[in-house]
Amino acid sequence: MNFQEFDKFQEKLLAEVVGMRNTKGKEYAIENDRFANFNEDAQINGVDRLICANIFLNKHLRSIRSYIKNKQTYSNESIRGRFVDAIVCLTLIAGLVEETESSLKDKPIDDKSPLRRNASPFPPTLTDKNEGKHQPMEYDPSQSPPLDCTRTDKHSHRD
Repeated sequence: MNFQEFDKFQEKLLAEVVGMRNTKGKEYAIENDRFANFNEDAQINGVDRLICANIFLNKHLRSIRSYIKNKQTYSNESIRGRFVDAIVCLTLIAGLVEETESSLKDKPIDDKSPLRRNASPFPPTLTDKNEGKHQPMEYDPSQSPPLDCTRTDKHSHRD
């Protein structure tokens, strides 16, 4: 697949991801709560809603890993649909994280806070700045140049 073919593929795939808002997104959301599915399951099971979202994501990733290993699916859902579902789930998790971080932004952390007690099932937050050569794939939006899809090197596909 050359660059132009991949660009078209990616645009079409992402359009399918956005289209999910109008199909499955409406089935799982309640009124104006886009995260109702995760919120309700978290409450029923007594866990954090991010854990519920992670379980949903792992379901999609498990089926993708099965396809990678066996080169086939075992249900009537296409592998492409599973990629779309996984991407949708990742965007929902990103939204959950955004909502959580913005709600905690101006709140002090007291000694009874789950954040202070490290009650999370996840490891404690790293204390280093998470920078340097040991982090080659780290994404920092403040360090990213504006998106420019034109290439200027000799391998440009848009000449």
